[in-house]
Amino acid sequence: MFRGDLDKIRASLLTPGGAQRLEKTPEASFEAAWVLFERENNAAACGFLSRLAKKKKYKDELNARLYDRRLLYQGIKSDDPKMRKNAARLMGALQQERDASVLIEALKAETQRYARASMILSIGAVGGDEAISFLEGYEVAPAADETENKHVSEEREALRVALRHVRPVEQHKFAGFKRDIDVELRSPKMLGAQLAAELEELGITVKRRWGDGVLVSTCDPTQLFDARCFHEMLIPLVRGIRADANVIAAHAKHTFEPLICETCEGEKPYRFRVELRGSFTDREKLVRDIVDKLESETLENSPSFYDAELRIEQQKDDRCDLYAKLYMIRDSRFDYRVRSLPASIHPATAAAVLRLAYDELKVGARVLDPFCGSGTMLIERSKLSPCSKLTGVDITPKALEAAKANIIAADADIELVCKDCIKFRAEAPYDEVITNMPFGNRVGSHINNTRLYSDFVDMLPKWLKDGGIAILYTMEYTLLKRTIAMHEELELVARGKTEAGGLIPGIFILRYNALPEQTEDEAPEDAE
Repeated sequence: MFRGDLDKIRASLLTPGGAQRLEKTPEASFEAAWVLFERENNAAACGFLSRLAKKKKYKDELNARLYDRRLLYQGIKSDDPKMRKNAARLMGALQQERDASVLIEALKAETQRYARASMILSIGAVGGDEAISFLEGYEVAPAADETENKHVSEEREALRVALRHVRPVEQHKFAGFKRDIDVELRSPKMLGAQLAAELEELGITVKRRWGDGVLVSTCDPTQLFDARCFHEMLIPLVRGIRADANVIAAHAKHTFEPLICETCEGEKPYRFRVELRGSFTDREKLVRDIVDKLESETLENSPSFYDAELRIEQQKDDRCDLYAKLYMIRDSRFDYRVRSLPASIHPATAAAVLRLAYDELKVGARVLDPFCGSGTMLIERSKLSPCSKLTGVDITPKALEAAKANIIAADADIELVCKDCIKFRAEAPYDEVITNMPFGNRVGSHINNTRLYSDFVDMLPKWLKDGGIAILYTMEYTLLKRTIAMHEELELVARGKTEAGGLIPGIFILRYNALPEQTEDEAPEDAE
């Protein structure tokens, strides 16, 4: 990790709104934040890691790195109250029941009221019998003076949320749509055409498509989950309204609330949360004001356990669009992803990347992934069409452990090999090589990748049969393009780009055309 990277992340974390900006490119900031937390006990970095841990892949990675809990337990006993608060937040995000007793003791000893709410929430998040017993008997101490009134209110709200978490009520069931409703499916960036093609193949009419998604109309949204090239389903409510709490709440009352009442089975209240997307000013106040105007006997704000989300996406000129995301509708497409790595490709992206080469793939193919990581590309390939053999190679045992867990969960038949792929020799040629290649700014370095990419491309003719296809996904776009150009036997069939965590990876689809073997008569005259 370069000192300049650490200095940049450290400075960003201390800047207002810096953590939110870094969160848009987590792959580029995770390692630096980890180093700052591990080596410098940086409270802001600890808080940032707690934000990233809301995503499963970072949660799994942090639980692995913090298995002995030494850094966390040091943090929650720090002399710095900000570190104590953020260490508690990180423990809550990691959701390990074994942390309950440490959090409880920390809360009992905490002298700074502003840190207590985070500790209470984290006790609820880790759960377990000890946490339940403690929370049920916990009483919020009254304010010593007016300056503590805000913190007392925060503690009481935290206790309410924590108790709900350890004694959760069941989520409402989806009652279905009573009529056709427009539904927006969000694809990986610039791969909307692949999603549209997949839906049309499934017999689902696409009303409109654009680079990042499609619009369909349906009375049965569950059928949409037969498609794999989208990562979320949203219901458009209203577009282009003023980004003002009163305006947003008024529109939500006439669109969001009736939709939830129609689609939720069971007794009221229905639980919701508000999600902002964009660079809104004073985000917390905006959310609070919207919630205050929406909460009623019908709708209950519940950020940690909800039936639906009111999504507010910022547009130009202080305008925004409103969407509903219904969590009562079960999406089990990617449940196989029980383990992930920081550099793992999202399953919907893997599916869409493979769809980009759909016409080049064949049933019964032999498929190799030389940098298989957690196995996502191979699992998604297995779901696209039957394959006669799927082989994953990776140099890292930790990656193969994750891949094995995912393969078992996916009930896929995939062979795993722990080996440097450059030294891997195929018993028989493969029809396809598909892979998410190491990114210079995420795994390794650009300098190391220069040699690695050259060696990798040299191996493609040794792995592929004549006419075989390679599907390569990488952030090292220029490096791979330059390397491919040095091999006349590799034909560029198609090229594309997408977006992942603020980065713009490239996609290359190549065909290997074996060159005619040089005969003795064709040998250069000076060859001896």
